[in-house]
Amino acid sequence: MGKKSRKSALLSAIINEYIKTAKPVSSGIIVDNYDFDCSPATIRNKMVILEEEGYIESPHTSAGRIPTQQGWQLYIAEYLESEDVSSEEKTELQKGLKLDNLKNTAKKLGNMSELTVFIGFSEHDTYFTGLANLFRQPEFQEIDLVQSISQVVDHLEEMMPAIKKVLNSETRVLIGDENPFGADSGVVATEINKVLVGILGPVRMDYQKNMARLNFIKESLT
Repeated sequence: MGKKSRKSALLSAIINEYIKTAKPVSSGIIVDNYDFDCSPATIRNKMVILEEEGYIESPHTSAGRIPTQQGWQLYIAEYLESEDVSSEEKTELQKGLKLDNLKNTAKKLGNMSELTVFIGFSEHDTYFTGLANLFRQPEFQEIDLVQSISQVVDHLEEMMPAIKKVLNSETRVLIGDENPFGADSGVVATEINKVLVGILGPVRMDYQKNMARLNFIKESLT
């Protein structure tokens, strides 16, 4: 395994663990749960290198590491792959899956992802569901962050043109500067017959699963 791919694989393992637990990831957790065929000391050293290069950081209250925005960007660029939606989810999404009934589909999608789903039918006709799902996530326990996200969602219609322009008819992950909801959240969005459909969650969301869900809906309706 080359230097770049080994670094990326370790970063991917750290991020996958962080997605599942929402807790900083230690070298011990990586050694216990992933097969890198190297010693714990080697893993620790490589995590130090990842931190020095700006891909992960150590919160003040923990000995573990969490990904930085730069780390997420590398992960999204190199490790997001196409994934099939489970047969159970396909069956659930297909119930009443019609372009003129996307609100019902959005509710199902919100329940599956346990996140917020938004729809932009036009610049002045928007809909969102599952905001409570978002605020149950560990990252959104601070009242200031809740208020900030709430204000942004309330002005969702103003963001539609900018989001559509960034998407360019593709299904995309928006984080950091590209994300109009702010750096404390992540978005997966796509355009289906000129209707914008997106999932809003913490930066820690499972992008691969949510991209697969959106792509399945898009393929079913186009």
